[in-house]
Amino acid sequence: MSIRPTDMPYSKCTFGGLSHRQAAERFGVSPASAIRWCTLARETGSATPKPRGGDRLSGRIEAQAARIRALIDEKDDLTLVKIRAQLAEEGHHFSVGTLWRFFARHWITWKKTAHAAEQDRPDVLNPVRKHAKNEMLSPVEFEQQQILNAQGV
Repeated sequence: MSIRPTDMPYSKCTFGGLSHRQAAERFGVSPASAIRWCTLARETGSATPKPRGGDRLSGRIEAQAARIRALIDEKDDLTLVKIRAQLAEEGHHFSVGTLWRFFARHWITWKKTAHAAEQDRPDVLNPVRKHAKNEMLSPVEFEQQQILNAQGV
């Protein structure tokens, strides 16, 4: 017969006069378990076992959840590396994988916009421009010139 530390007969036996080893033998558990259970009951008032398993590491990043959400609300196109760098500046060091799991756990996803912001820059809007380094034609201008040359213009 195997028992658990929360079973009433075991507690009564150990606190009722039997030694830990005698109670362990009577209920078919190891003396070490009996001693641990009684020590736990004496220290905490309960012999209920502590929770096992589960995630014990995400508490650090969960404590920063409000700050992370504020970062992505301020600027929604931040990469994980940039978020990591921003948090590191504030003294909170996380890996990119930890951030990835945080966003997955909270169902936070976003995609880049279909229209890139740099397409609105004047130098991109004007395709006829010279390369700054060597004053050569831009690829668009070069192609237009090739078409005109082929047409004989």
